[in-house]
Amino acid sequence: MTTSLDQVLAMLQHLQEENQCLWEAVAQIHQAPLTPAQHQEYKISLPDEFDGTRSKFRGSINQVRLVNIKVIPRAQPKSDYPH
Repeated sequence: MTTSLDQVLAMLQHLQEENQCLWEAVAQIHQAPLTPAQHQEYKISLPDEFDGTRSKFRGSINQVRLVNIKVIPRAQPKSDYPH
């Protein structure tokens, strides 16, 4: 299958236009206010205080990771999209 340079350039132009439309849609989604149904606060307890016991170390680390996964990514704005 041979593709001429003009066909490749046309496909590239189409992909660039499609990509631009997608970025605009993403920007609109992030600018739209969240409805109460879309916005839910996580109710996560703070991890248990680690008392230094070796046998409780793994559980304490897992609790901290869970809090970081559930809370911190939601708290940071996602404005790092390239344009």
